[in-house]
Parts: sequence; structure tokens; C-alpha cells
Amino acid sequence: MVAARQGSVPLANGGSSLLGRATSSASASSFDAVAASAAAAGTSGLPGVAEGGRTQPGNSGSGASYRTDMVRTDSLEPDYYTQNMSLLCPLDDEHLPMEAANLKTRQVEVALSQLKVESCTSEEHLVCLEALARLAWSDDTIRELVANSGGVRSIVDVMTLHSSSDSIQCHACLALMSLVRGEGEVCQSNQWHVAKAGAIEVIAKSMKEFRDSAMVQLSVLLCLIPLALENAMMQAHITQECLTLIVAALDRHRGEVDIQTKGLVLLGVLIQGDDAVHDAIRIRELEAAVPKRVVAALRQHGTSNDDVLWAALFVLAVLVRDNSCVFGRATAVLAHVGVLKVLQSAVDEYKQRHEHDGMEPDEMIVSAGDYLVQVLEPVQQQLNRRNYILAAATVVTVAVGAGILARRFWSSSNESSSRQLGSHADGGSNSSSSSRDSRLLTVRHIEASSVKV
Repeated sequence: MVAARQGSVPLANGGSSLLGRATSSASASSFDAVAASAAAAGTSGLPGVAEGGRTQPGNSGSGASYRTDMVRTDSLEPDYYTQNMSLLCPLDDEHLPMEAANLKTRQVEVALSQLKVESCTSEEHLVCLEALARLAWSDDTIRELVANSGGVRSIVDVMTLHSSSDSIQCHACLALMSLVRGEGEVCQSNQWHVAKAGAIEVIAKSMKEFRDSAMVQLSVLLCLIPLALENAMMQAHITQECLTLIVAALDRHRGEVDIQTKGLVLLGVLIQGDDAVHDAIRIRELEAAVPKRVVAALRQHGTSNDDVLWAALFVLAVLVRDNSCVFGRATAVLAHVGVLKVLQSAVDEYKQRHEHDGMEPDEMIVSAGDYLVQVLEPVQQQLNRRNYILAAATVVTVAVGAGILARRFWSSSNESSSRQLGSHADGGSNSSSSSRDSRLLTVRHIEASSVKV
């Protein structure tokens, strides 16, 4: 699923996304720098070019003025052009023809040398990072050159040097991403270069330092996705250092569609595999309550954004992989947090929307949704039955308990009444005995008096 949707991982379209905003400032500064260097080189000495590089009127068309210029330039020394144009376009035999590959290599060497200068400002390092990202974006030769020249270490050092600059963190992540975003051996090798340079630890610090910056969080997520692809050890390393930070980014930036999409994709990439390490990561994600974050993203964006829906389906599908030893536990957790109801609602809304618009729905989204519903429905039904049985058992337990208490209360009331009746009976007999004894004493006293008389 990741391969089919790989186009959603690079820079967002139209510059409207957070990543576009993150790179816009550096783009402007780099273009200004190019313009400034061209002005410093000077163009006033070129035929037909006035101050500031503007073409002079009358020197660009045909006619007498054009012939006059040609006669004037023909009378100049043979090395006129090499002397006056070398600053902008060297024409010496030792420089021409210049291959584009050599020019890119030279740009990379200059950028890397500047990155190693600690006295450079953050703005100067920013231009170098952007240049490396652009040059290596789709060129394995440049990627290999950067890695073999210690460029990864230099990028990480710049991130540490300018740890308080969110722009540096964004562009450094994009530069690292450009080194690993391909599928060839060079990009796989660069994954190890990134790990050895301690980039994951520095990236984790950036996520903590700029937890409120949507641009930094998005840049980090975009960088970590290709770093984790098809590399079990890197997946485990990123999980160890960044899992809680990824979940925190989803919680803190719930309204940012790009962060929700890329965050869910990254969580899915981390568990994409069949090894024991992937089952261990699945358990970590379950313990980190990742399913709850998926439900939250689906409730807020699932019915209105296809990318969020696809990302949610992707992470859920790899989380409940049927050949995983965590399958039973994962499906139980998904049923417990109510994934099925929210998922069915989002997928049904997606199908209805495309049917209304007369468009074919994405087969991958439909098939993934059907698979998850098929897997989760029996688990949800079993959970519902268990909850019903527990509820009924609770009611019966309460009723039996109430009956036992009532019986005990009735028994204690009867015993109290019996004791009271016994007490009254004993009191009456004692009173009668006392009266009888009193009368006997009186009779005996009268008898004794009679004898004396």
C-alpha cells in the first residue's frame, strides 16, 4: 500500500501544505542570493546589456544600430569575450564544454564545505541545506557523493549547532530525506549512514523542542518515513526513540491533515514486516494506544479527506496482519476502542461520495476497508455478546445480592422482636414473684404478733 501511494509522501502539491510553507522562505532567500551574486559579477560590460542586466533599446533588433554594434565588437581584441564574460560564463578551453554533472558536483562540494564552517550564520547554512535537498532529490550519484563526503554527519552537526532554529530543523530533515527517498541500493546504504551519524536521536530532540511547530513535526515525519522503509533495525530504532513523540504530534495537531496523514503512514511503516521485531513493535503501538489515535483521525477527517482515510486503513491493515502472533490481541483492542463503527461510516461515506460524483473509488481503499470489516465484524460481535453476558450477570448479581440483604434484614428483625418479647415475659414473672413474697412476709408477721399476745 505504501508503494502505491508513494506519491503522497514527497512535497505537497501547489505549495499550500505546511511543507510548502516551511520551504518557501528558504527558496526566496536562495534566489535572492543568486541574483545578488550575478549583480556583483557585473554585466555592464556586455554588448547590448545596460546596468542591472537589462537589454538596451536598439541593440537587440536589426538595422543600422545592430550593424554598428557588430562593427564595433569586431574591432575589439580577440579575447574580449573571455575577459568580459568569464565572471558569468567562462569560455576558456580548459573550462568548456562543462557537463551538467560536473556543475552539480561542484555545487555539492561548495554546500558541504560551507556546512562544516561553524562560524556561518543559520541563514547561510539554510541555503546549503536547501541546495543539498534539491540536488539529491532524485539523483543517486549526488546522494552517494554526499554520504561518502561526510555530508550526513555535517547535516546532523548543523542541526545541533542551530538547535533553536525551526527552519534549520525543517530543511535538515528534508536534506536527510532526499538522501534516502529512493528505492535503490544507494538509498538503503544511506539509511545506515543516517543511523551511524546519530540523526534519529537529534531528530527526536527536534520533535521535543518544537512540539508546537506543525512545520517541524511534518518535516520530521516526512524524513522518518523513507528512513524506516524495509529496514527492520531502523524501524526498531525509530520506535524506541520517537514512538511516543509521533503519538504526541497526532494528539497536539489534530486539525492538521498533513500531520495526521503522514503520522499514520509512519506508524504503519514501522510495523510493515513479518519478523519478530515487527510483532514487538506492534505490541508497543498497542500499548501506546495507537488505535485510539486512528479512531480520532477517522472521526475528524475520515469522511472528508481521502488521504487520512487511506493512511488509517494502511496502519490498521498492517496492525492486524493475519499471520502475526499479535493478531488476536490487536483485533480485540480495535474492537474495544470502536474502530469498526467509525471505519464503516468513513468507507460508506467515501463510496457514496464517489458514486454521487460519477467517479470510480480507489480500489485499494475499498479492498482494505472490506478486509478490515471482514476481520473485525466477528470479533466485534463476540465482544458485544460478552458485554451483554457481563451486563446480564451484573444485573443478576445485583438482584441476588439485594435478595440476600433483604433476607438478612428480615431475619435480624425477627430475632430482635423475639428478644423483646422474652424480655417482657421475664419482667412479668419477676414482678409476680415479688408480690407473692411480699404477701408471705406480711402473713408471717401477723402470725408472730398473735403468738405474742
